[in-house]
Amino acid sequence: MILHLVDDEKVINRTVEAFEEALPGQNHFLCFIGKGKSPKHVKAHPLVEFYEEGDEYGTDLGKFGKIVFHFLNYKKVTFCKRYIKHFADYYWIVWSGDLYNSILLERGYKIYSPDNSHLSCSGIKRRIFYILKAKCRVKDPRNTLIVKFVREKVRYIVTECEKNYRLISAHFHLDKGVANLSFFYYPIREILGTQLADKQVEGNYILLGNSASFTNNHEYILNIFQKKHIENIRFLVPLSYGGNEVYKKFLKGKINQSFPGSVILNVFLPLEEYNRFLLSAGICVFGNWRSEAYGNILTSLYLGAKVYLSNHNPLLKMLRDMGIRVWELEGADAAGFQLPLSEEDRLENRRILTERYSKVQMLRLIRKNFSGDVSPDCVKSERESCL
Repeated sequence: MILHLVDDEKVINRTVEAFEEALPGQNHFLCFIGKGKSPKHVKAHPLVEFYEEGDEYGTDLGKFGKIVFHFLNYKKVTFCKRYIKHFADYYWIVWSGDLYNSILLERGYKIYSPDNSHLSCSGIKRRIFYILKAKCRVKDPRNTLIVKFVREKVRYIVTECEKNYRLISAHFHLDKGVANLSFFYYPIREILGTQLADKQVEGNYILLGNSASFTNNHEYILNIFQKKHIENIRFLVPLSYGGNEVYKKFLKGKINQSFPGSVILNVFLPLEEYNRFLLSAGICVFGNWRSEAYGNILTSLYLGAKVYLSNHNPLLKMLRDMGIRVWELEGADAAGFQLPLSEEDRLENRRILTERYSKVQMLRLIRKNFSGDVSPDCVKSERESCL
């Protein structure tokens, strides 16, 4: 039996259905919610149990031989240390934020460009917190506990991006026997739905990032455009979640002044509406220095957009290794932003993504990687067959 430890996130509803379809009768999802709060995203389901953080947990968990972290954090680790006393195989499905923004940041890994205003747009506590972690290398004891737990307990690191696995191996000092498995949450045609599966981008806007999150490095992108004298363009800028109001106001002012006619998205849209929004962006630019916004990137590539990623982002190499036609942001020139993706490249990108990120492939990965023992040699063969 598999115990899935999850947070109240939208992707979990689809994940429950997928795991149960692939491995029927083998799954139980424990969803952590704040004390006294009701779930916002995860729906009631026979396989889902809601657990208020901090409550006593009285159910015997001895029947679960596999424990899967969907995003690894302190509350889940302390839960396991307290309530799971038997031997179990632990899996960490890496969401990137659980790796880069906390653990790697305090070990000196750079996720913000030098011209990012995230500190000046943050409160005093956040500035002090950042300086202690990133500059002074002061380690949060909660992260120290997580690293120790992963080193001692986690047998499988689940991430599409091999560099994430290498970073974890190096910084966590993992045993060589820890396997790197592959899994994804989003079958691409299901995300798009029947209305958009056969569509292509038509607009001439440039998508700027995927949210107001500071790690989008919006200013880094804008400064590159200005330094390269890339003018007469209009951005589509999703700012409906992440960041804070000070940062959003700052970005809106900077974008409206330097790139008039740009469109700022302030309201959170349902997935299907947001994907229609993406049809207006023939070019998409992501300034993230860590793996992030992967769903947006895949959707944009599938729809035929020309996608630029920073050379700091490990997803750039990963996508190129798949055969995907994708551009480096730092090497861009003004002329390139006037040219859409060729029809040949659009078709090839769509073909690769349709095969690699199908629901059939997702279910196959679940059955292969979450049932039975998975040796490192088997994982290596699996990865080579996918690339």
